[in-house]
Amino acid sequence: MFTFTEGGSYLLPLALIFFLGCKYHKQAPMLGATFLWCALLFAKAYYSYSSGATASGTLYEHLTFASEFMMVAVIPLIWLYNGMVVKLKNRSSISFIQFTFGSFT
Repeated sequence: MFTFTEGGSYLLPLALIFFLGCKYHKQAPMLGATFLWCALLFAKAYYSYSSGATASGTLYEHLTFASEFMMVAVIPLIWLYNGMVVKLKNRSSISFIQFTFGSFT
């Protein structure tokens, strides 16, 4: 059965990792599992390049399109998050958030 999600089926294990990490309030295993999942995705991309299964000329060209492993970039952001909700008190903070996230839509 096919799963149609916005991020693809690569994000489903991360959703489970983050759900369990938040449920049990365990940050270190969540970060480790995220790193391991991204390492497996990188190994898959590297193996498909080295086996010659693609027509990519260089490893850089192949990793440009098989870039699912770059989810590892969220690990520092998750590690820095302290679980507190930010309360925006002044208008400049609210304007900054609206400008930042409004530019993506």
